[in-house]
Amino acid sequence: MAAGHAQAQTWNGNGVTNLWSDPLNWSVFRPPIGGFGTTLTFTGNRQLATQQNLASVFDLNAMTFASGAGAFSISGNTVRFLGFASLVQNSVNAVVIASQVQVADRLVVSGAGDISFKGGLANGGATTPLLALQGTGRLTLTEPGSFSGRVEVDSGVLRLEHALALQSAHVALNADNALQLATGPTARLRLLTGSGDLALGATRLTLGGTSNTSLRYDGGLSATTGGLTISGGGTAQFTGRSSIDAVQVLDGRLLLSGGSLQLNNRDQGLHVGNGLTPTAGTPTLDVTGGATLSARGRTVQIDGGVGTELRVLETGSTLHTGFQTLVGNHANGRLVVTGGTVAAGSFLAMGFNNASVGALDIGLGGLVTNTVGLLGTLTGATGSAQVSGAGARWENAQLGLGGFSTAQNGGTGSLLVSNGGLVTVSDALTFWTAASRITLDGGHLRVGRLLAEPGRGGTIDLQGDGPLGVAMTILGTGDASFSGMLTGSGTLYKTGAAAQTLASANPFSGNTAIDGGRIVLGHAQALQNSTVQLAVDGGLDLNGHADVTLGGLSGNGSLSLGSTLLRIGNNGRATTYGGVLAGATGTLVKLGSGTTTLTGTGSTLKMLVSEAGSLVLQGGSLTLGDPGAGSAATALAVVGGGALHILGGAQVRANQPGASSVFVDGVAGTQLLIDGAGSRLDAGFQFIAGNSGLGTVTVRNGGALASSFALAAGFAGGSRGNLTVESGGTASAAAVALGTLAGSVGEALVTGAGSQLLVSSTLGIGGFSGAQTGGTGTLTLADGGSARADVTHLWTAGSSVRIDGGVLTTAGLSSQGAVGEVALLADPLSGSALVLDGASGVHSFAGRITGDGSLRKTGAATQLLTGVNSFAGSVQVLGGTLQMASGAASDYTVASGALLQLGARNLGGAVVQADAGGRVQYTGTTLTGGLLMGSGAHDISGVRRLVGLQVANGVTLLPRDGATFVGLTNAGLVNNGPGRLLNWQGGGITTGALQVAGTTAVSGFSSTGRIDVLAGGTLGNEGSDLVLGGGSRTLVGAADAPGGEILLAAGTTLQLNGGLLVNNGRIAGPLVVNFGGVAKGAGQFGAVTVTDGGSFSPGNSPGTARTGSATWAAGGSYLVELAAATGTAGTDWDLWAIDGSLDITAGTSANSRFTISLVSQDSAGALSPLAGFDPLRGHRWLIADTTLGITGFDTARFTLDSRGFANATAGGSFSLAVSDGDLYLNFAPVPEPGTWALMLGGLAGLAGLARRRVALTRAGA
Repeated sequence: MAAGHAQAQTWNGNGVTNLWSDPLNWSVFRPPIGGFGTTLTFTGNRQLATQQNLASVFDLNAMTFASGAGAFSISGNTVRFLGFASLVQNSVNAVVIASQVQVADRLVVSGAGDISFKGGLANGGATTPLLALQGTGRLTLTEPGSFSGRVEVDSGVLRLEHALALQSAHVALNADNALQLATGPTARLRLLTGSGDLALGATRLTLGGTSNTSLRYDGGLSATTGGLTISGGGTAQFTGRSSIDAVQVLDGRLLLSGGSLQLNNRDQGLHVGNGLTPTAGTPTLDVTGGATLSARGRTVQIDGGVGTELRVLETGSTLHTGFQTLVGNHANGRLVVTGGTVAAGSFLAMGFNNASVGALDIGLGGLVTNTVGLLGTLTGATGSAQVSGAGARWENAQLGLGGFSTAQNGGTGSLLVSNGGLVTVSDALTFWTAASRITLDGGHLRVGRLLAEPGRGGTIDLQGDGPLGVAMTILGTGDASFSGMLTGSGTLYKTGAAAQTLASANPFSGNTAIDGGRIVLGHAQALQNSTVQLAVDGGLDLNGHADVTLGGLSGNGSLSLGSTLLRIGNNGRATTYGGVLAGATGTLVKLGSGTTTLTGTGSTLKMLVSEAGSLVLQGGSLTLGDPGAGSAATALAVVGGGALHILGGAQVRANQPGASSVFVDGVAGTQLLIDGAGSRLDAGFQFIAGNSGLGTVTVRNGGALASSFALAAGFAGGSRGNLTVESGGTASAAAVALGTLAGSVGEALVTGAGSQLLVSSTLGIGGFSGAQTGGTGTLTLADGGSARADVTHLWTAGSSVRIDGGVLTTAGLSSQGAVGEVALLADPLSGSALVLDGASGVHSFAGRITGDGSLRKTGAATQLLTGVNSFAGSVQVLGGTLQMASGAASDYTVASGALLQLGARNLGGAVVQADAGGRVQYTGTTLTGGLLMGSGAHDISGVRRLVGLQVANGVTLLPRDGATFVGLTNAGLVNNGPGRLLNWQGGGITTGALQVAGTTAVSGFSSTGRIDVLAGGTLGNEGSDLVLGGGSRTLVGAADAPGGEILLAAGTTLQLNGGLLVNNGRIAGPLVVNFGGVAKGAGQFGAVTVTDGGSFSPGNSPGTARTGSATWAAGGSYLVELAAATGTAGTDWDLWAIDGSLDITAGTSANSRFTISLVSQDSAGALSPLAGFDPLRGHRWLIADTTLGITGFDTARFTLDSRGFANATAGGSFSLAVSDGDLYLNFAPVPEPGTWALMLGGLAGLAGLARRRVALTRAGA
């Protein structure tokens, strides 16, 4: 383009040609030069058909057609508008520009006249141009154009006479009806925005092209047969109110945000997608912001590639469709409803034709209504629906999965209802294919009836109930049969008068609640895992099956068994059934691990069996038996690990003529419980717990078990029976055997006040007689339970009597040789566990007596206990003689005149009390544990080793020479006399005393009591430190009788932890004085360390202590006692004589210094002013003498505590100083005024003062 010669030119048409190159056509007699500043004005009526031949592209900035101009036309080469350009047409005559018009930047078309672009409109540069239509005229585009900029229609009229005139342009329609589509059946724009209304007429307008730019159009569309197509990848947002023929979204997104869109096509007004599966593009139609989309024609399709969706979002947004809505007709489609509403008319089908895939998603607050819902209709079609969230609802009159009819089926349908969603089907829900499935996971399904022919039934998975109640409700609108599968653990609720048949074996484990009509078991296992809740009589029809299994049974409706063997409890859940069971020829079997409770009165059965879990009879009554069978035949059986509980006064009569035997016989856990006043079981011929297997019986709280003849626990080989009578229960029989034949085990427990085992003849443990023996029996009496029998005999080695708070009373105890055990585990509240009250004779028991209970021996008889007596309770020998080969009782009391003989014995924690006149003889060489008390005789003269023994206050032990104490603690007196050796390992002294006159060797020893090491005595320590704890007093020799020694083996230390140590003998080994410890005395010490809180004070107030090397650590103290201001160190004040070095390791902070505490006292050791002390002169005391010097000395490491110094100091001060390896305590008075004057005398005075130095000796000054 030309850069110069820009000019304003006016066309006058005076040339000989119509060419722009003819200079005579222009007012300045030369052709114009194109450029940014070029403006052209056309006026007059000459040469109206002009031709631009000046350049292939002529550039200009403005073109004006004057008001009086003729009907000009411009042809020829391209005309390009540069910069902020203008085109003004004010002529009343229409103007035509047949040349191509290019806009480089911005062009405003204005004026009142009409103008047509017949050469096409195109971009004139690299930037995105703008074409603005203003004024009142009309701009007509008649040819295809490539213009891709923005066209703003602010006023006037923009008329398009070719479908592709603005195919790439963004049209901003800012005035109503300012855009006219005269293009025929179609027109294409890239974008449409603005707020002006647009009349489509019969034109289908395509928006988008290949653009991915989003737009918003606030105007309204109207049309007769015209419609709208959305293409490209962007979003077209419509907010106005429109009424057109049809809409198709091929690609990109149409967003209806508010407003309304009415589609009037009677066949197919709405199609999202193209019915194919393209390689790209995800067409989406969103109805949101309260918008209403109405497409009430015959068909709406959501059908295209993967991702093709129609979404109705937000409250108030609504979609209305007509006869059929096909979501995935031939390809893919999804209908999403969240918060909005879809009224789908007659049919709503997801996945209709072959290979189609359709989906319905209803979210929070969404509502979809239709007459018939279809999920996966024809063969190969897949349809799914998901209804999830609070307020999500899908309402149907009928719903088909996998088909619609016998002629239209074969698809696969799936429905998921979750998180509070609700699906209703007022009439029939029909499965057409076995692959179809419904999943209820916290959602709800309500159907009138449930249909599936054999072979067509799918699966309904009731995974769980939701916030609206049960997972599935069958309303019972008509009789129906379902051959599909029920799974899951939600609740199935049946109401209404009709019958619903379940024709398959279902794994369904939820509850089946029958509140109306009937559920008919078309298959014996139809509810094998479901608990049936019967709320109406006859609500469950067993349908004549011979053997039926239910997951459980509850409710109060009656149930007729007929001759059916009914198994209940298979799902292991706890249930309660209060109805009446009618089945004189029927059998009830309890299965499963849960508890089934029967509360009805008047039920009658041939036989009752509890095979697993617990069967509870709570009140009511039950009569059992078969009059035509013999007495040994079974009326009641608890087998296979099952349990039967007879509670709340329930009565079971199994003693009727005919079959009257009761067996509790199975595997581990097989049990019978009779509990509560009035609860009772009456057996006839025999009651056996553990006949050939295992059986447990419990009778308690006033319950009663009675057998007319025999009661056995553990009868045949391999059996095991357990009988428990507790809390006031009673068991009675003529004969009782616990573990009868070889290989059997029988156990009986009688526990609780008032609980009784009453045997009118023989109680055999491990047998019954010489001909029936070999078993293993155990009788346990606990917590007030009692047993009495004339004969108590233990037959076999493994048999036992165990008494734990109960009582067994017998004149004597016997055994078949050295067999059996009597375990005295605990005594009753009063008295002893075992009472042997024989008045004369000798009784012998060779078995074991164990436990923690007590034995009471009364009367004059002799009882021999020749076995192992390890029981730990008390032994009372109140009369006669008790011989115990061994014993482990907690306490022994021997009354006056009685004799207890104990063999080799570990006393443990036993207390042995010998009353005055009573005697205890210890016959073993070792005595372990126990507490010795009493003023009677404790004879230990034969004992060489005492281990863990406690000696009480008032008891004196005189150990034999060479005796060994291990872990012995002493609160009495241990006297190790002269010439005797005592080895004491571990333990020590508590509040007692140890006198060492001979030699006592200790290890692992500590003392909080008193130790006296007398002159000539030796206390030796080895192995570990010797610990003298808080409150201990340890005296080695005495001030008036020095001597005695403590010898510490190499590697051990004497740890003084809060006690007092007075050494006037010798301590050979290191001493550590710890917190609270005080060491003093005039004896010989080894190395001494004083730690935090510890104190050392030499001598006996005052005096000298001689030690090995010493360490003064942080927080320790040295108590210096001074009895005179002058005199001799170690006599008139304390002296620490150290044979070695003094190492000062204290710190300099306030809490880490070593303290020197000063105490002045009189000659008697009482706190008193120091004799001879003059506060007006200096004093010096030697307080620590070393042979190897002092390390670490620094006055900052010390605290001088003079609070115990009773003299007035007149302002003087104490200090410490080291001289010649010794430590001195100095006192310096305050200088008098005359002394200060002398100090001003200069060097002469200083020299004289130096000559006047006083050599202070260890005697002080």
